[in-house]
Amino acid sequence: MTIRTSKFYNLAILVFLLISTIMLLSVCGGEEDESTEGSTSNGSSLSDEERAALFSSDNDKPNTATSSTETVSTSSNTESSSVPINPTPTPNPVVTTNDQAARILWAKLTQCVSVDVADVKVDVALENEWIAMPSDSSPQEFGTWKIDSFGKISPHNQIGRDWNQFIDSECKSDLVKLAATDVLNKTDAISVLWSQLSKCNPELNISYLESEKDQINGSWVVRTTVNSNDDYGVWNVDRDASVTPLNARADEVWKSLSILLGSDEETPEQPSDSTSNEDTVNKSDISKCSPVIRTNTEAQNRVYGHLSSCYPNTSISSVIWDAGLHYWIIVTNELESSSTWNVDRDGTVTPANSSAETTDDLAKSGAC
Repeated sequence: MTIRTSKFYNLAILVFLLISTIMLLSVCGGEEDESTEGSTSNGSSLSDEERAALFSSDNDKPNTATSSTETVSTSSNTESSSVPINPTPTPNPVVTTNDQAARILWAKLTQCVSVDVADVKVDVALENEWIAMPSDSSPQEFGTWKIDSFGKISPHNQIGRDWNQFIDSECKSDLVKLAATDVLNKTDAISVLWSQLSKCNPELNISYLESEKDQINGSWVVRTTVNSNDDYGVWNVDRDASVTPLNARADEVWKSLSILLGSDEETPEQPSDSTSNEDTVNKSDISKCSPVIRTNTEAQNRVYGHLSSCYPNTSISSVIWDAGLHYWIIVTNELESSSTWNVDRDGTVTPANSSAETTDDLAKSGAC
């Protein structure tokens, strides 16, 4: 009985294990079906077309890789073309006309002086390059300057370089001489020379002088007109009013003027305790200003005064001004003889023939 019960018990356990195994397999199988939902009947998740493409040869495959590559390449090109390219900027010219170039120089000059923009003359030098200089009416000689199309300005001659240094030094350089009344035209040039000549020849008519512009040097050439009784030479007058003789006759006149200019302008200042004798010397120099003989009557009187000590009854028969030689020719009658004399502008009386030489010796010796 005991043995039969034991067999029955073992059989029950086996049945239980079998049922448990079947139930476990059923549960596992259901989960697999759920996880492979949509699978084909052969248990694969691939469709027949996909499976055929997978196991076909490379030649049979659609050219999907090329398309993909082209797509990527196209995409890459699109991305590259979308990146903005910044070109190197080209500066725009700021000067395109003469007026604009004039204003560039005008703006620079007015840092130190007052200049009207109309006083700046501009000419085209090369393509995109201008040359600026003072106009004929400019009150300042500020030199010549070069200006390019981008507004860069640089001095083009020595005067321009001096002005450039003057402006860079905050208007303190000694290289530039500012003139409030520069010589601007022919009339100014004539007036400058006349003011010098009239110091020794105050009766000189200003209409006896004429002037022309020296286009090469930018100065004026002043000379005596044909209407003048005398020739005062040929002179150069610069824009800064400096006067320079240009020929031998002007040199002669300048030497006579230098006596006056030397005592007034070139003589060193005397100490405060200077003697009266020094003052007398200076006055004597000024009194020698030449010419002192200006008319026929003055020349005639000078000869009479020279001879009167011995020949008080001398008469004068002829007085002629020689404009070429710059002296008077005077003929005198002394008793039974006649003499010829030359009288310079400075009053020097010179015998011109043998009779005059004899008469001159007697007059100088006083042995009448």
